[in-house]
Amino acid sequence: MIPLHTEIIYLLIGIPSLIFYGIIIFSLLKRSGPGFAFYRIFTFICIMDWLCYIINTVTYRLAMCPEFSFLYVNFTPSMATKMLYFLLFFCAYCQLFGQSLISLNRFTAMACPAKHQKFWQTYYLRAIGIVTFFAVACSWQNLFSNAHFMRHQMEETDRFFFTFKFDEMNIFLIANPLQFNSMMFACVGILNSIFQLTLHSATIVLLVQQRRRLQHSVVEPLPKHELNLLVLSVAMFLIGLTAAAYQTGVTILLYTDSNSIVGYLDYYLLIADLVNLSPPYLLFLVSDTARTTFIGFLRRVVLVRGHRVGPTTYQRYTLVNSQSHMEETISNDVKSHIIALVKSRENLWKVKTRSYKIDNKKAEDYQEVADEVNKLHGLSITGDQVRGVFKNLRDTYSRRIRNAKKDMKTTGSGAEITKTSKAKAQKEEAFPFLQEMEFLNENANDLDTPRRILGGESQDLHVAVAQSPPENTISSTMDIESNELHPEHEEVGHQARKRRKQLTHVEGELAQAVDDYMVTENGL
Repeated sequence: MIPLHTEIIYLLIGIPSLIFYGIIIFSLLKRSGPGFAFYRIFTFICIMDWLCYIINTVTYRLAMCPEFSFLYVNFTPSMATKMLYFLLFFCAYCQLFGQSLISLNRFTAMACPAKHQKFWQTYYLRAIGIVTFFAVACSWQNLFSNAHFMRHQMEETDRFFFTFKFDEMNIFLIANPLQFNSMMFACVGILNSIFQLTLHSATIVLLVQQRRRLQHSVVEPLPKHELNLLVLSVAMFLIGLTAAAYQTGVTILLYTDSNSIVGYLDYYLLIADLVNLSPPYLLFLVSDTARTTFIGFLRRVVLVRGHRVGPTTYQRYTLVNSQSHMEETISNDVKSHIIALVKSRENLWKVKTRSYKIDNKKAEDYQEVADEVNKLHGLSITGDQVRGVFKNLRDTYSRRIRNAKKDMKTTGSGAEITKTSKAKAQKEEAFPFLQEMEFLNENANDLDTPRRILGGESQDLHVAVAQSPPENTISSTMDIESNELHPEHEEVGHQARKRRKQLTHVEGELAQAVDDYMVTENGL
């Protein structure tokens, strides 16, 4: 029997956790990114944990509290009780095998980083299917059990409570289903723990070796978000190991028919809550993406109560943080490599190229760039992220060139840089890719730039012209620990307005550049 005050404590912890679970699951399903296969698998585990907690609450917590006994008076053995008993074990097996899957995911991220991302993006759904198959294979016999709620009358009172029972009947070759399920779950838990321990040990050894090898290199050995996911996987393994040890103790006491099992089972709900409710909190603690997503969700809810907030506002808030986090994990050496690879593929930046406006071709080329970068630097970024990194570099380059021209002021005796110009010129030095990105100036030849208008008289006049319709400064896709969102709809009319604004902006730049040049020539 569970007293009412204890039941209230369970529910006060469980109900907010279920709501938090729902937000995390919804957020993870809406996101994708470099580690999106890991997050999809983690979401699968969260769903199983969520179901496990609900089933435990229905079959044990509420049933054993006399104040809720009226809910179970009309429960009789049926397919519903069989399904509850089946799901009780099925979801638990999915948790075990799912944890092994994310351990394998973290191992491949260290063992073969170049192929890791593409492999899991291709096969993660099949991997989840295999996990589900194994869970069914370990728990199918419970569909033939005769599960029911047994009534227990409290002495000297008219109060009663229920316990979830199942007849000890033969199921094919299984003489005692209770002992069989307990032994089966304990064995699977032990084997699963050994498998995870082996993978995590190998992963940590590879991580230490990599950090020693690249200790003095400019390339970051392992991105921060990848390391966070490894910490999350290890934490879940330790919790699973605790549950496996507890289940082993239960199995031994059941097999020996010891009376000590009564007191031992008092800790069942505590262990169950630790396993079922901890994953989203662990994710929130170790993952910057999870925290950003959750805070962004709360912020949006608060704003919506006051006025309507469109999806673009929410996406920008989330993506700016994700993009900034991702850019911090990419060194200048990697960015230089990206610039060189993009430069060698003219259709990614040269307006005159026929395939410049073919998005599918550009997406393939960006993915090729990402594969080469991952192979050389041991990263796991996607083609969409490479596109975002290059776009930010291109926008920064154009802005720096444009600002440098606007800040130049002249006097009667000649050109002179003001204090403001000097301060901004010092800022220009902080951008180390000015020379590497000069190839973008070739796009200026496709328009009537000041250099063409003046017959090429000035060799110092460079105008950076945007190579494509202006996009959102935020990358169109982002990663979990850098997670990515895609706008679902884009109106044609909106694109046309953006193109008109671009032409107006370019014309204004050209006019300003011509005026600056004429002022310099005439000494005004």
